[in-house]
This record gives sequence, C-alpha cells and structure tokens, in this order.
Amino acid sequence: MPQKVKIIDRFSRKLLKNNLNVGLGEIAIGESDICLRVPMLGSCIALVIYIQNQPVESRIAMMAHIMYPNSNFPVNPSQEVIGEGKYADIALLAMIKKLESRGFNKRLMIAKMAGGVINPSMKYPHLHTNEPAIIELLNREKISLKASYTGGTEGLEAIFKTKEYKLYVTPKKAQTVIL
Repeated sequence: MPQKVKIIDRFSRKLLKNNLNVGLGEIAIGESDICLRVPMLGSCIALVIYIQNQPVESRIAMMAHIMYPNSNFPVNPSQEVIGEGKYADIALLAMIKKLESRGFNKRLMIAKMAGGVINPSMKYPHLHTNEPAIIELLNREKISLKASYTGGTEGLEAIFKTKEYKLYVTPKKAQTVIL
C-alpha cells in the first residue's frame, strides 16, 4: 500500500540546484545530490526507481518519462520520440538492467511514480492505461511501489530529490505533495 503523503506550501520550496531534466521518452540517472525533474506531465508517467537503505552520500535513482504503456502501443509516426523511456515495458527493464550493472540487487529496488492526468477531452483517452500497465510491470518484476500520485485533471511537475529519496509533485493549480 502506498504511503500517506505530506503536503507543503508550493511557495516554500527553495530553488533547486543540480536539476537534471528528463525529456519525453528519456531515462536519467541521479546520484547523491542530483534532482531528477520532469517539468510537465500530462498523461505521461514519471517513474522513479531507487535503491533502499543506501547511505546518503551513495544514493542513486533513475527516472523515466514514460509516454506509452507498452512497446506494442500504436503510435503516430509523425510524433515519433526515440528513447528507452518511451514505453513502460522497455523503460522498466532498462532501468533494472542499468542498476543491476552497477551492482545493485533488484530485491532492493523501490518505485515511486507521478502523472497519468485524466482529461475527458483528451484526443487519445486510451493513454490512461499507463498507470495500470506500470503497476502490473512492477508487480511482475517484484518491485515495490512505495508511493504514487496519479490522476487528477491538471498537468503537474515531478522532482525526485535523490539525496532525500522523496518525490515532490506539484499540480498546476495546487500545493506540492511529497511522496
């Protein structure tokens, strides 16, 4: 069961240093004091995988900006984005492989996610299948989903502070939520 969330005033946030923006279909890795950031999420999901119980100075996390639930998803060729993070199934396996190649055991991997905004007027309502697809993939890989902030009707920003292992989610017209 995902943990309860703590809400902070969106204006109390300090300007973040060491932000690493994660673009559409990208996967990024952050160590120690790096913040992984997706500045605007709609139906896409920002999926974070990190290693639990690491000392602060050696913490590591990865973030994928996932656009589609799986690699069989029909895509308009004019909107082609290339990257390992584009599809949930490819992104999760790539993240696991990269972390395992650094010597981390999959049993210690934890996930958090944000996004999956629901907009009834969206041209492609089937994109709302991202969240259940990711949950199914995490369960299959036996990776615990510790926290999630999905749904809503407004776009949002997601920032993962690797040093704190916290995901800061700021909806367009609301307070920041800390996961």
